[in-house]
Amino acid sequence: MRPLTEATADGAGGWPAVPREVAGELERRRRRLLDLIVTDPPVSRDAIIDLARALGWPVPRRVAVVALEDRSQDRFGPLPALPPDVLVDMTRHDPCLLVPDPDGPGRTDMIERGLRGWTGALGPVVPLSRAGRSLRWARQVLALARRGAIRAGRGLIHSEEHLTSLLLLSDEELARVLSSVWLAPLNRLRPSQQDIIAETLLAWLQNAGNARLAASQLHVHPQTVRYRLRQIQELFGAALADPAARFDLEVALRARQLLRAAAGASAPARANGARP
Repeated sequence: MRPLTEATADGAGGWPAVPREVAGELERRRRRLLDLIVTDPPVSRDAIIDLARALGWPVPRRVAVVALEDRSQDRFGPLPALPPDVLVDMTRHDPCLLVPDPDGPGRTDMIERGLRGWTGALGPVVPLSRAGRSLRWARQVLALARRGAIRAGRGLIHSEEHLTSLLLLSDEELARVLSSVWLAPLNRLRPSQQDIIAETLLAWLQNAGNARLAASQLHVHPQTVRYRLRQIQELFGAALADPAARFDLEVALRARQLLRAAAGASAPARANGARP
């Protein structure tokens, strides 16, 4: 099933036949309801409830918002079939849809099937009053995926799987400062060495200080990791024995990794854009 639109006014998709102008008005009011819900800061709950009741739309307690790539419907065709309680607006400058009770059984799978062939980001599940934040975070995750800062193929990206990356890159200037402060000892090395040592230190921290597991993650011999760890000990000293400092180091290394991924992905795009 899908939301009632002008395309369904003649009874297609299982809806009873209604006059085209009535279908268009219903769709306009559904878009208005979506707009009220995702406005940040939120509008009056009473205004949302009044319009929802007029449309026969059950007001959910929890929702998630999907931010979609803005694609021309003339080129890509209409939006795929979606459950009738999903509110959709492809006319916005930031096309999106709202999914009621997304953590219900099979709901996410149903949305993924309905959006097959489309690229979008599913925002975190939030109370209805915070739907605007779910949309904002979904947009940010979609933007990070475009830049290559996070790994995501085509299809629906689940924002909840990338919250750490979203948090670290929510203020990129601060992330750069954090990285430069905690990783200042790397400046004593050549650039090529910096990358190797940073990668090894991150793997070592992620594997709770186990050199063998770090070596397996890096696809190198454990003795190679132990050799690098001696260099790391010389560079970072007592910080490696302090749990709080190790946490800060891991965050700084992760921020460095994300920033470099984003910069590396955007460089070819800038080069291509500079061609005559």
